[in-house]
Amino acid sequence: MKKHFLTVCILMICTMFVACGKAGYRSSAEEPQSTDVSAGGMEDSYSDADRSGDASQSPEADHSAESGADSEAGRSSESAGAETSKDKDLSSKSMKDSRLQDTEKEVEEISGEEESVTLSDKILKAGDTMTDLFPLDDDPQNQGLVITLKEAKFYETPEDAGLDRLQMEEQTENFDISGNPEWCGIGEGKLLVCDLNVKNINHDREDELHISEIMIAYADPDTRKVGIVSCAPAYLSASSSKVGAPDYYHYQLPKGESKEMKVAWLIQESYEPENLYLCVTYDVKEPGERQYFKLTGE
Repeated sequence: MKKHFLTVCILMICTMFVACGKAGYRSSAEEPQSTDVSAGGMEDSYSDADRSGDASQSPEADHSAESGADSEAGRSSESAGAETSKDKDLSSKSMKDSRLQDTEKEVEEISGEEESVTLSDKILKAGDTMTDLFPLDDDPQNQGLVITLKEAKFYETPEDAGLDRLQMEEQTENFDISGNPEWCGIGEGKLLVCDLNVKNINHDREDELHISEIMIAYADPDTRKVGIVSCAPAYLSASSSKVGAPDYYHYQLPKGESKEMKVAWLIQESYEPENLYLCVTYDVKEPGERQYFKLTGE
């Protein structure tokens, strides 16, 4: 009887030890590996899960993921390229708008207090000479330049005029009949080519003369009111620089010397050639004494 009781007690104790061991094992298995809930801890947890998931993927799935990443990178590159191109276009447009504004300011300075100038009776033709005054303190009527118009012709293209369009400005800052600034490009209008002879009588700026001292003007056939068409030619054979450079419109002409030059202006289609004239831009003569070369007819 005692032996039987002892056996029962031993079995009960063993059962208790086994139960305690399972409980301890379950508790250990369910305990989290880390109690860190910081960003680093969360990243480690997700990384483990990702690695576990990646290990179960097939090679084809890996290749698909890589292809997707390459495609996304390509789209990002194309997007970046498009943005860069857009930025360049905006920058170019901004520069052009800035140049138009600068030209408009120059025209306002040229006009000064004169709100309206009418065509004088001093109309010249090819072969005549026109004076460009360069006032001095002791001689307000000092002759700076003498300009002779040898020939003026209108063409449809640079090639018709025998000019290389690669040596020309692609577009110039002009003005419409209302006086508003606008761009005029090659092929968008007519090409006026003038053969000139310019002589420096007594102009002090012999090393930095500027062709914008000569301009193309429009005179309304009814009111005879004069307005600027262009004072920035597309071509200047006598330029001391190269096309596209900031100083392209500059030329050199020492005192006492003369120079033959070919100058071409882009003219909008809205202007009739018979109403266009070549004249001095910064003309200090009285309006009635100003000279104008008629560019068509006798």
